[in-house]
Amino acid sequence: MPEEVETLPDEVEVLTLPVEVETPPVDVEVETLPVDVETPPVDVETPPVEVDTPPVEVDTPPVEVETPDEVLEVVLRPPVVVEVTTMLPLLPPPPLLPPKKPPKKPPPKPPPKPPPITVTPPPLPPPSKPPRGKGA
Repeated sequence: MPEEVETLPDEVEVLTLPVEVETPPVDVEVETLPVDVETPPVDVETPPVEVDTPPVEVDTPPVEVETPDEVLEVVLRPPVVVEVTTMLPLLPPPPLLPPKKPPKKPPPKPPPKPPPITVTPPPLPPPSKPPRGKGA
């Protein structure tokens, strides 16, 4: 009697179970040394800047100022005459010199001029107000 032989199929399924691996944490100490960095000074040359400013023209209207007559009154004062006498010590005349002529009198001084008259105009009204005296 022949023995019965079991035959396996050609394809075999292999089941693999998942493997759990535990990795313990690793403490790593890293020592960082201080780094000295030398920064050389930097010279920056700034060229001069030329700016052209155009001339500004300003139109200034003429200002009319009314001056009362009492301000324009001129007061003339007579010139002041001052006589000055100087006493000089008497010296003996130098020998062998001819007699001196008397000195000429200096020309009379002109009388002093009266001081100039200055008129200060009243302050102008602020520009925000309309000019007075004109009918609307």
